Amino acid sequence: MNKLSFFVHIINMYKNDKISNKQLNILLITNIFGTGVIILPRLAFERAGFSSFIFVALTGLFAFFCAFIIKSLTNLFPDKSFYEYTSIIMGKPISLLLTAGFVFRLIIHTVLTIKIFLQITQHIMLPNTPMWIVAALIILVSAYGSSKGYEARAAMAQIFMPLVLLPILIIYVIAIPSIDITGLQSFSLFNESFDPHIFFLLYAFTGIELLLLVRPYVNDKIKLLPAISILTFVMVFVTITTQLRFGNYIETLEWPVIEMINTTEVPGAFLQRQAALMMSFFIISVFSIVNACLFFNSLMLKSVFKKGSHGLYVIIISTICFLLFLIEMDVYRLLHVSFYTFGIAYMLIIPLILLFFSKVSKRILIVIPLIFLLSCGTELSEMDFVISMGIEQGTLTVKTEDDAKKASASTIEDAINKINQNGTKTLYFGFTQTVVVDEVTEEIINQLLEIRDLSSQVFLLTKEQMPKLPDRDEVPKKFQNNTLEEFSKLYYSQKQFRQATSF
Repeated sequence: MNKLSFFVHIINMYKNDKISNKQLNILLITNIFGTGVIILPRLAFERAGFSSFIFVALTGLFAFFCAFIIKSLTNLFPDKSFYEYTSIIMGKPISLLLTAGFVFRLIIHTVLTIKIFLQITQHIMLPNTPMWIVAALIILVSAYGSSKGYEARAAMAQIFMPLVLLPILIIYVIAIPSIDITGLQSFSLFNESFDPHIFFLLYAFTGIELLLLVRPYVNDKIKLLPAISILTFVMVFVTITTQLRFGNYIETLEWPVIEMINTTEVPGAFLQRQAALMMSFFIISVFSIVNACLFFNSLMLKSVFKKGSHGLYVIIISTICFLLFLIEMDVYRLLHVSFYTFGIAYMLIIPLILLFFSKVSKRILIVIPLIFLLSCGTELSEMDFVISMGIEQGTLTVKTEDDAKKASASTIEDAINKINQNGTKTLYFGFTQTVVVDEVTEEIINQLLEIRDLSSQVFLLTKEQMPKLPDRDEVPKKFQNNTLEEFSKLYYSQKQFRQATSF
């Protein structure tokens, strides 16, 4: 069985899209460790000399902070996709921009990862092979894997990661006696060689932003301390060991980690080029990164357009990635630009803003529509803000900040008009959270959708659910699938099915 058929066999074994926290941590290690660590020792040395391992450790701590922010955000919306929960928090127009930016970010990251990997491959293993052929194979196998679901990648990483990572660490341990610790004599946090752009070392943890997308595929609340701790320890260990082994000469090495592995004498070793071990892990890492980018990009596009199959979007994204790969570009310059714009934005800035608006400062979300109302010339004193409403046997009951009002009519709109005519204020449904009905029907859903100010994220509950109704802040957690939007999608799908099967 060749390697490609073996990958396909593993993928076909796993079609359950749910993974455990252990598998998530292994995937995170696989996604992050491969590309970043190969150039990390040289990159760190150029910016802070032999003191750079301290900054690598601090970078790991900062990466954990980024992961904690993302984890806190996504755990608030365990069953929602990125487009869905950003729509809830910021509204659909902003969510569309954020999703488009994320798709672009992952496409660029995919192309750059493949280019870096193939530069190393051509130098070490395949000097005379056209790289576009290898790139096409990587994208093809990754596309096949992404079309089969999410757990297949986790299962493969769980099998291969320890088998390849452990030998690499063993080689580094063997290399310890040959290092020159005199380099540590120049240790200083802020010496003359210190580069203020050392913040770029966070690039080594690129892949953390994918956590914004994985929550619906994890069985339990996300826990990331094991992965970040292991990654930080390994990166610090690899950085300081490689730097002390090569000294100032490290600045002339394009891929110092590979040179380190290749030049370390291992007792009883049977490999002529030990760098093949690193390349084996790199192959798995690249496959995992490309597969993840194709998988999540296709899901984001499908959630936006709500048409077409997952496989169709995988094909579209794969084609775009391959065409961009064929374009000549300055890989490392584009790497810097991509990280300082989209990279840091989706690793920290955007998650922090989303978490702030969703959890820390909900009142600000109320101020925004109020400002809009004022700008439209509507006096707030003329508005009666509806908190909740009930519909029972043709009677509409609305609960406002001051009291409750009732009206009977054949439609909800007519009942609202009656209440408005008999009162001194106009009902405003922009802040309504719950609607209680006798029974959720297609007619009720259509009438609610016609209310101009009512959000599609309002929670639609039956009378039977009322005794179980928790506090206002707990409603989104307990009834996250009972929104007006979800019910409208359900009835629309059922209507399409009835039309398709009717004669």
